[in-house]
Amino acid sequence: MENDFLMSLLPTSSAQSWIGAHDGVQEGQWVWSDGTPYGYTNWCSTEPNDTNSKEDCAEINYTTNHCWNDRDCSQSLGYVCAKDL
Repeated sequence: MENDFLMSLLPTSSAQSWIGAHDGVQEGQWVWSDGTPYGYTNWCSTEPNDTNSKEDCAEINYTTNHCWNDRDCSQSLGYVCAKDL
């Protein structure tokens, strides 16, 4: 449900946005930026793959079935933030 909501916020183009998840502390142990573990994932097929041992941040990708991809954290992308309602 949250994944669908995020996709409704992205433009209908080749948009990618950071979602605030990373495994920078321990490879393969994905957590949200506030350190909490997550219970839902929507990784793209064969992801996360840590290409060249440099992909420690997660993006949501509009062009690949709205799934998640791990990516080099130094890339400049848009981002989404959580907000309490």
